[in-house]
Amino acid sequence: MSVVAIHQTSKPHDIAKRLNAQYRAIEKSSEEMGRDLVLLKKTKPPGIEWGIYLKELGIEFGRDYADRLIRRVEGREKKPIEPRPAPGPSPEPDIETVDEFPDRKVLKPADRKTLYEEACALLERMDRDTRARFFKYQERKYLADFEGAVEGLRRQIEDLRSDNAKLRQQLDPGRCGWVNNDAGSAAAGYEREGDCVIRAIAVATEKPYTEVREALQARAARYAGRYPNSWRAGLIKRSKKGGYNHDRVFGGYLKSIGWVYTKPKEPIYLRADMLPLGRLVVLIRHHAVAVIDRVIHDMWDSADGGKRTVEGYWSQAAAS
Repeated sequence: MSVVAIHQTSKPHDIAKRLNAQYRAIEKSSEEMGRDLVLLKKTKPPGIEWGIYLKELGIEFGRDYADRLIRRVEGREKKPIEPRPAPGPSPEPDIETVDEFPDRKVLKPADRKTLYEEACALLERMDRDTRARFFKYQERKYLADFEGAVEGLRRQIEDLRSDNAKLRQQLDPGRCGWVNNDAGSAAAGYEREGDCVIRAIAVATEKPYTEVREALQARAARYAGRYPNSWRAGLIKRSKKGGYNHDRVFGGYLKSIGWVYTKPKEPIYLRADMLPLGRLVVLIRHHAVAVIDRVIHDMWDSADGGKRTVEGYWSQAAAS
């Protein structure tokens, strides 16, 4: 004779019917379901597995889900229940607190099914506005997790590049060292956009990135207004970068703050054994880079193994 036949009209069977109603319509809270499950488990005959007992009684959810509800109740009963203050307004969805979601890599299929059932039950209890806020919250959460993972990978890449540069310098002591330095452009809210002149000047002069950027853009606008018919003015007006990367613009700015330009008399390369000590803004073909005491401060090791020809460099004028 099956367990169902034995308990056809018994109290356990009545509890089972009540649990099914709770599960279908969410008529009671999970705490009440847990208390009923605790009572039901006490009626389990010896020798019958708990999960099988639930199935024989016709319970429509699995053992893992039942045990989770029981654990919640038992955890609350171990200490006195303190009255909770009335919840205030919150920008986040007002949903039931569930156990911490485990890593899905270690979840068993039964656990995944149980979590899925719990999530479906919670969604059914939400009204339309709460559900919309819930999905917006989840979207922000997972996007933040994704962005954090991407940022972590970027840092790993930067560390590997830095280690690689140090190893290369050990093999060739005449090479420039390299420090990854964006001059604070990211912190100021700017994306990488061919702003090497601004970054090099900001690092070498120790001025804020935004201050240098605004000063160069203002100087470019004044130059284009003063010499409207010059070919440089035409380039500045057509430039998508604000015209700050033209030599008359950034050169005039560096002169105004007391820096001087040096053009090598003989060919030199972007190498530690060919550059002087100090803070420099070094010009190479289609690029400007800050070099401090023969160490490159740039977003990548722009020396190309010490093969880049130096067209000239700016340095602070010696004190008289």
